[in-house]
Amino acid sequence: GGTKVKRRNGSGTRWWERSPHNFIDSSSYFCSIFESGGADGNGASNSYGAAPCFCLGSTTYAATTTVPSGTQIQAGINGLSAAEIKKIANAISANSGITNETSVCYIDTGAGYYTVSIGDLISWNMDGTMYPYRIMGFNHYDKADDSGKSGILFQMLDCFNKKYPMKSSPSMAIDDGWYNSDLRTTLNSTLYEYLPSDVQSAISQVTIKTAQDVSTSTIITTDDKLFVPAEVEVFGSAPSAMGGTNEGVWYPWYKANDQQVKHINWTAVSWWERSPHGWDSYFTHADFCVVSAGGFNNYGSG
Repeated sequence: GGTKVKRRNGSGTRWWERSPHNFIDSSSYFCSIFESGGADGNGASNSYGAAPCFCLGSTTYAATTTVPSGTQIQAGINGLSAAEIKKIANAISANSGITNETSVCYIDTGAGYYTVSIGDLISWNMDGTMYPYRIMGFNHYDKADDSGKSGILFQMLDCFNKKYPMKSSPSMAIDDGWYNSDLRTTLNSTLYEYLPSDVQSAISQVTIKTAQDVSTSTIITTDDKLFVPAEVEVFGSAPSAMGGTNEGVWYPWYKANDQQVKHINWTAVSWWERSPHGWDSYFTHADFCVVSAGGFNNYGSG
């Protein structure tokens, strides 16, 4: 009985249990524990100690591809915090049944369900401007720390409002590739730092495949937080890329939507893919694949 003893100010004290007592002569008795730890029952009007209990619930979300019929579901991710989206991404990552072919996920938060779908949008502030980002796929890339898939793939809906070179013209060389490009450095420093700190903390570094440089089809990997797609990831084919279709897998959103045009300040612009196209020996510059302002395969220099 001693292990049931509870104390107040150093002395044993009687304390309540919630159970009504079976004392037949009174309906107002509840079970209690003696100062010595033995069981007892006492009138409900007495004042004794209370030793409350509580449970800590899990904050881990669960992701599925189906929900029971009639379940109330909140649609979309817009308005959720970066921390909540990180939990959702981790839940998707933990479910091997969710693949690059999955279009809709259901997230059980413990308090309700969200639907998260390819094409959903959320906006984040970058350098004072709100930019929409679109979900392009689920479990698409491997995390760089080998802990599994990165649950949600986002891409900026349009382009950042400043243009950048893939490689500064004066330093062009035949070994130019994504791995040593100025754009890769800019994305993972300047543009990454423009994102809110909670979004930075939520981003997973992933391993991506690209042809080594403009002179070879040999595939190498880089570990990046921010990156641009390969040609095959935008179009499903890669007629202009040195690495061909070995640089990745078609993003599900592009596969379902033939909409590759992006804008800066409402004007359609060409935008970079990371795929090396080739070395122009006549003009001695490196060419990389781009999506033209009209939304077609193309290539450009530097």
